[in-house]
Amino acid sequence: MTTKDKAYTLANRAINHPALLDQLDDDTMIKFAIGVSRYDVDKAFQLMKLKYPTVVPALMIKFWTAVGILTPEEDYS
Repeated sequence: MTTKDKAYTLANRAINHPALLDQLDDDTMIKFAIGVSRYDVDKAFQLMKLKYPTVVPALMIKFWTAVGILTPEEDYS
């Protein structure tokens, strides 16, 4: 099984059973979503929304920065 297959399998399992995400702390969840986003950004968004139904801005900023949607401030200059 490739890394891509593992990411899809784990993401689908978590999406189908959201209680699994309760076992992940914030840092682990972000790493998991980032890992999934390498193969499927939409699944990563679904995972983040399931874990954080009311958006936590600081976590979303970390997530968007990690997947390359936002650029760290020091890179703007």
